[in-house]
Amino acid sequence: MSPGPLQPQLETLLQQHLQVQSVVWLAATEHHWPSRYQLQANDWDSILERLLEPYQLRVLLHANHTAVVDYLPQLGGGW
Repeated sequence: MSPGPLQPQLETLLQQHLQVQSVVWLAATEHHWPSRYQLQANDWDSILERLLEPYQLRVLLHANHTAVVDYLPQLGGGW
């Protein structure tokens, strides 16, 4: 990961490593990755979790090679 917008970096990762053909981005486009960083983990689920957790995002992968990026559901009785 490099400093800059999160969306294009995540889309490239999904397309190159998880064979995603189309990304539906439902999150804000203003999210930025702050610094150069190399993610290491045992599997892609762990990498995505570590990458997306600070932004409260999730990726839903579908059988038609589409990924949907949106926010984690909020728990509790907030406003």
